[in-house]
Amino acid sequence: MSVLKTSLLTYRDDGIKVEKADLLPVYRYPLTMAGVKFWQWRECLDTQLSAHSYPYYLCGPYLYVALQNESDRLPIIKADDGSELVPERVSYAPVHNHIWLKLLLRRVGHQAGKTQGYRALGKPLLKLDEWAGANPGVETIDIDAVVRQRRDKCTTEVQLSFSNVMLRKLKVGEARRGRLWERGQDGWFARWFCGQGKEEAVLYREIVKSKNTRQQRPFLDLTSPKGLNASRSYVIQQVVETFTELALGYGFVLQAEQLNITHYEAHHKEGQQRLASLPVANFPITLIDARENIEIPFAKLQPFFQSLLTKQGVEVELRLPLAPTNDLHDICFLPQQRYLVILDQGKGLPDDPYHITQGKMHAVPNAAVQHLIINPNEMDAKINIEQWFSRDEEDQITEVHKDYYAYQFADLLACANSLAIKLAVCVKELHFKQLMRDPCARISGYLPWHAAHLADISLVAEGCLFTVQDDRPQVLPLTLSDPSTRLRLNALLARHNIDCQTLLATLLQQWPYGYSPQQEINTDVDKFIKKQVILLQGQQQLLLQSPQHHTPILTPQGLGEITPILAGRKENYPLASWRLPHDYQYKPRPAVLRQMLITGETVSEHMLQKLLTHLPQLCLDWQQVLVEQGALEKVSFEPLRKAFNKRAELSVGKDKNLFGLWWQWLSATLNRPIYDPRVWLRSIPGLKGLWLDEAKGVYLVGQISNLKLKLMRQPSIYRWHALRGELNADTLMPLLDVDFVRMGSLAGRVYPHLFIRLFKELEKLEQAYG
Repeated sequence: MSVLKTSLLTYRDDGIKVEKADLLPVYRYPLTMAGVKFWQWRECLDTQLSAHSYPYYLCGPYLYVALQNESDRLPIIKADDGSELVPERVSYAPVHNHIWLKLLLRRVGHQAGKTQGYRALGKPLLKLDEWAGANPGVETIDIDAVVRQRRDKCTTEVQLSFSNVMLRKLKVGEARRGRLWERGQDGWFARWFCGQGKEEAVLYREIVKSKNTRQQRPFLDLTSPKGLNASRSYVIQQVVETFTELALGYGFVLQAEQLNITHYEAHHKEGQQRLASLPVANFPITLIDARENIEIPFAKLQPFFQSLLTKQGVEVELRLPLAPTNDLHDICFLPQQRYLVILDQGKGLPDDPYHITQGKMHAVPNAAVQHLIINPNEMDAKINIEQWFSRDEEDQITEVHKDYYAYQFADLLACANSLAIKLAVCVKELHFKQLMRDPCARISGYLPWHAAHLADISLVAEGCLFTVQDDRPQVLPLTLSDPSTRLRLNALLARHNIDCQTLLATLLQQWPYGYSPQQEINTDVDKFIKKQVILLQGQQQLLLQSPQHHTPILTPQGLGEITPILAGRKENYPLASWRLPHDYQYKPRPAVLRQMLITGETVSEHMLQKLLTHLPQLCLDWQQVLVEQGALEKVSFEPLRKAFNKRAELSVGKDKNLFGLWWQWLSATLNRPIYDPRVWLRSIPGLKGLWLDEAKGVYLVGQISNLKLKLMRQPSIYRWHALRGELNADTLMPLLDVDFVRMGSLAGRVYPHLFIRLFKELEKLEQAYG
């Protein structure tokens, strides 16, 4: 069992030091005095409070403002009619816990974020990355928290939440509208308001992140100290630690959640063929040409696509149509067939062929059609596709320049890896679409590895019920307010020994938090159930996925200690300091050697003996490399590593595991942090494979490929509450250990979500063409 920390914080309500909590100077302004509605205060308050960055929070009819010290001047806040709001001092009381914590967190956000002012209703920004070039911009995140008491009425959790916010530098003459930020010479950003800020200021505007824009900072970046400092996990860990320390000074003892997770051996591993669990070989796919490109013959694409699928182990036959046509209106889709429409333009462009092929698919109820965009300009993240489009005043694309379609076959070869993954996704989508649309298709024939487990479960998610009936997938909208729909739902739920009324009653009785959702159910039961994810298995198990607003961020132990290792591999040291001690050929006892290694506890006896055997030769090779560098006064680790690897591979072979242990030994011998940071990365539980904390009901889905120095995404993490029966690995893990939801990865969510997503897509198709 391994321990892993997250950004979820908890505290005991009976452990708050009241005398310390009352030290925070908090004032409230009654907004009802001005007769202005809540939403109308947004820009008004940001404008008046951003100048001095007063932490503020709106709750009910009041605006709460925290001062740094009692002697600080209170902000003057005016309504639109010019009337001043009269503040009053608020003494601490338990009912104000969430207000105190939010105000403290917002103070921390300003100190850590290199920003002054607020983006919306008091939420500060944290600056992560900044870049120049043709389109200068800034990547930031805003920070907030959800505070909610658990069912025991004594434990409260503080779930930090973060949202991506992108800032783009305004061009000369560009309209100054939207939320604007001014960049100071020191790199800090402050809110800019018309009539208040400098007219000559360098301004940035908040934008919606769109396709083909700069990628966001990775979850964890170990390529350099600078990369680590800008990693999301590192930044958020600093916020958590500062917030925890500040809250302690005001009487709140916050504890970071510790998961005790156990590794679950997954069936699907790296290197296996893709879609191995789907019998796709039994269903050939016909290719349809809907491209504008005239440079590449369509007949040349079919063998190219076929080879890309074969390399991935996807044995499916791609066919050209028997009677090719130049007009999509003349295409006739046949029943129980699969078609892949090849496009070279994004959806929504002028002369979009999607509506033609989608309409024709709808006309043949048991045919499956999928679209694949192969334009290299759409697949290369470094290319700004906007250069080929003309837009009107409403930002609608009115014209596509012809060279947008002028790509060559060599361009397709250059992005073959991306195209291969997209092809595999299309094969999977066609497989499930036909299963959903063809009444003759059976789960046992389409999902033979998963049919038995799937037949015993039902999933409530996104306002729908998925279940299996007569070996067919069934998805039904969960409209509990409609009596006739409830009767149909009750019939499907009967196999779980439950009906809609009992399901709602169980949710109320076993709700995992201190507040009751009764009022929400009474107001709009359909809206309430749409936000819930419920898994039922057999007649004993009923699991509720935590109705969380944001996913906690993993904050691995030792994250702050990895910086010296990254710096040590970059820094220049005197050549003499790289030499081994005079007794470098001394062969230590295995127990001593194991203690010298960072991964000593997990190294196998075989690898330890192998290192012991080759250690004298490796030391000789290292000393010889240093002799060859004799002309240099100082040298960094990287050139030495390359030269050593080249020499040592000739004497001891190319065993990467052996070299990894050697660098750990050398690091300990020289007392210099130079070993591969991936050694530390591999020691972190949860990053690779499936993990489960049964006691807390939390599962993590890491990647199945080898860990790289730069991890763009953190593992998927979800929490489940057992409302009936017990939570165990046998229920959840088979729903995650699949190879068809995310290519080259395990499923992030239980995979029956896939059926509900397709049902909604097909339902939109029905509404559009029915």
